[in-house]
Amino acid sequence: MYYTGEQLYRIVQHNIDKIPHDIKGVIAIARGGLFPGFIIAEHFNIPITTVDKFIEDINNCWFNESTFIKFNSIDNGKLLVIDDSVDTGNSLRQTINKLNNINNFSFVYAVIHSSVHIDDLIVLDDNVESTNRCYEFNLFRTFGFNNCICDIDGVLCKDPEWGLDTKENEYIYFLNNAKPYLYVPNIDIVLTSRIEKYRTYTENWLIKNNIKYNKLIMSPLNSIDEKLYKMSNEGWCDALWKTEQYKSICKQQNRIPIMIESNEWDANYIKQKFNEGIIFCTDTNMFIQ
Repeated sequence: MYYTGEQLYRIVQHNIDKIPHDIKGVIAIARGGLFPGFIIAEHFNIPITTVDKFIEDINNCWFNESTFIKFNSIDNGKLLVIDDSVDTGNSLRQTINKLNNINNFSFVYAVIHSSVHIDDLIVLDDNVESTNRCYEFNLFRTFGFNNCICDIDGVLCKDPEWGLDTKENEYIYFLNNAKPYLYVPNIDIVLTSRIEKYRTYTENWLIKNNIKYNKLIMSPLNSIDEKLYKMSNEGWCDALWKTEQYKSICKQQNRIPIMIESNEWDANYIKQKFNEGIIFCTDTNMFIQ
């Protein structure tokens, strides 16, 4: 199940009464615990830090600017340790062991979701037990995005201005110098509607920006003029071509990898033509239903 940041915010706020009202600070298990941690710290107007930083030096922390309460001013205080989710519980137990030797504080532990029972663990959304979940704030690091199919323009780099590909020199400058956009760590195939003519520029850009992938598939058209002609006279559609490529990849690999597509219209078109596909649209930050 996919949770947007807005949905998670509502879950935390709706269940915040499960958190003891007398906590004096929040310790987030990075990275996942930072999102709910900041919501809770703001709600109670208390300081927040991370586990490693707290252990390294409890005098150094991020603190609430309106109160300037530091952790070293809390004597025998109760601190909340928060993470986003627990699957096996091993990571949380390691954290508990780390904090057991800290004096002058008592700790309570909480997560948004948990797949296992751990004594005294506060589970904010205890109606969900499945491990098959992912969150917007760490989406591309989840298991489901391993070996995904990924667009370039609008995903790995910002989209070029409309019509830029008809201006040869300006377009080549863009291909060479586009700024990286989203970090996608586990790409199997880069699937782009850029035409084959620009393969060398595209490959060099991917290398320069240290983007790892296994295969690059580009539009088979030979020129922008050919593309414009086919669009006007033969019904050429980049989204249809991508759909055919996606289907072919799924058949070859005997699996349905997630496809990351930037354009909302294209993403909806691909889903309409290939309903079994799993398409994530970066324009909306949502899976296409």
